[in-house]
Amino acid sequence: MPVIDWDKRLSIGIAAVDEQHKILIGQMNDIALAAELLARPSDLAVLLRKLRTDLRQHFDYEEKLMDPLAYPHYKLHRNEHIRSVELLGEYYDKLMAEQNFSLSSFLAYVVNFFHNHVVCSDQTLGDFVREQSQ
Repeated sequence: MPVIDWDKRLSIGIAAVDEQHKILIGQMNDIALAAELLARPSDLAVLLRKLRTDLRQHFDYEEKLMDPLAYPHYKLHRNEHIRSVELLGEYYDKLMAEQNFSLSSFLAYVVNFFHNHVVCSDQTLGDFVREQSQ
């Protein structure tokens, strides 16, 4: 069962970013499905590592959109990116060490962060980029 679905409310109006968001949603749902199928920790680790890598690349792409345009919320937005990658690393480390890793806690965090980040921060970025290109 998916933990998050794509819908129009998640679109920020920048096609490349929206496509990246769809891929990240798919990865979150893959992790949830793997958990439902009782995947081994090593299999979950591969999925978490892939999500973290792709999330970093996505954040790099967003930050390149921001910086050249002198985006006024650049530091705040970038700090959200940095913190989320750090937290994903912490979850990954716990999984690998088999210490206090809670998949439900991980999924709740990542889905909550993603939704809030896209609806608030990324929407603001999308509005800014569109205004600058007019």
